[in-house]
Amino acid sequence: MKQKLCIFAAGVMAAIALVFTAACVPSEPKEADSEDNLSYREYNVLLSSLRGGALTFDYEGCTIELTLREDIGSLYLDQFQDECCLDWERLTDEDPDEYAVDKYAHFSDLPIRFEDKADVQWVVDHFGLEEGETAENYLTVIAEQDEYITGYAVVCLSADREGTAVEVVANKDFPKIRGKYQEVDRAWLDEHIETLISEHENEN
Repeated sequence: MKQKLCIFAAGVMAAIALVFTAACVPSEPKEADSEDNLSYREYNVLLSSLRGGALTFDYEGCTIELTLREDIGSLYLDQFQDECCLDWERLTDEDPDEYAVDKYAHFSDLPIRFEDKADVQWVVDHFGLEEGETAENYLTVIAEQDEYITGYAVVCLSADREGTAVEVVANKDFPKIRGKYQEVDRAWLDEHIETLISEHENEN
């Protein structure tokens, strides 16, 4: 009888431990498609007055972090970004002008942070590419509000001798649940973004 009770008690304790462990493992956050917070214009060497593929990310009330996956191309910021780019002062002005200050964020400068809105252009040396050669990179964007991650985007950028093409791989929000921000783990999100990029590469 004692042996049966011991086995039963051990089983109960194991079940309790399993439930407790499961409760402590964070579940994946719930995502929702974002709307109207990302826009872009592709770049044509002969027809466009831009310097590269132009992207605008609009997350009101958020800090926005931008980074490139690889050291291919740079991000160009025009003079109007000094009001919203939190890292404006540390970026180098490589093309001084008496009336306007433009900046470039190279791979070593990244990530760069903005507040509320980010407006950048991905610039590549198009004429340095061989005929038929394509340069490709991924731009990732993470938005935070009150130290909570509230959304992200992944954009594929590709360039040839004629210009730059832009493809949105993902553009998601982490909506509040019952009025509260979701707890989104940054390590999980970084891995999730890398998975999305890998899947996109395999599809193309």
